[in-house]
Amino acid sequence: LFTNALVLQLSGVPLWRVFDRIVAAAQDMRNEGPHWRIAKERGIIQGSFAVNELFDISRELIDLKARGGGPMAKIYKGMAAVARFASNSYQFSETLFKVAKIIDVMEREGRSAEEAVAEANHWLLDYSRVTPTVKYLRNAPIGIPFLSFYRLTIPRLLEVAATKPWRFLPYVAVAYVLAEMVKQENDFDDDDVKKLRMGLAEYMRERGSVYALPYKMKDGRFQFLDMGYIYPWQVVQEFANNAMKGDIPGTVKAAGIGGPMASIVTALTTGIDP
Repeated sequence: LFTNALVLQLSGVPLWRVFDRIVAAAQDMRNEGPHWRIAKERGIIQGSFAVNELFDISRELIDLKARGGGPMAKIYKGMAAVARFASNSYQFSETLFKVAKIIDVMEREGRSAEEAVAEANHWLLDYSRVTPTVKYLRNAPIGIPFLSFYRLTIPRLLEVAATKPWRFLPYVAVAYVLAEMVKQENDFDDDDVKKLRMGLAEYMRERGSVYALPYKMKDGRFQFLDMGYIYPWQVVQEFANNAMKGDIPGTVKAAGIGGPMASIVTALTTGIDP
């Protein structure tokens, strides 16, 4: 949800209008409004992650449920219900933000329904628009499970960086604002803020998106916020940093290369469960 809201802002929706657009989209979907009908009529739901990525999971669970009765059949039935709920929830969240983009393009920019749908799919990830090679690599025993996300997101980030780099300014400002708040609340200087990071685990110290918050927990320790799971460019940043340092394992990890086979090999060769 946070990542989609961030991408919505990077796509051109003014930062102060993002929340309004999300609320308007939710209301439009609930009331079968005009923008929701436009999205459905033009097949925008068919490009969602839930339809294209989770279909195999749902199908497998249905097959398991069909294998006779007994206690296990009830378990399979429960699993299928959970999977459907998760799938529907994920699909709703993706569709919600696409409708929000449609509303913004049509109302603020005054463009047509066709252009609005195209913009929504362009920015909010149409998972049906990936090549057979990408589909293979994301499902391979040693592959890149999240390759679809990288393949669709990275070009959008590069597009913003090349044409509208100022859209990144709010996220650059977050680091400076939080650091200043920490300094003022604790009478710290820049060196003190840097020292705070030294108490973190190594993988967190090296991430550029981990920020100290201007308050402490009950035991007196500072609380940190890792925005790397929200910022879609974090994977690019980590990949580049590790590659420039010559850290091959770190580069491979940042690229998301893995899967069941890779995990098994790592466990057998190192004795550590990854």
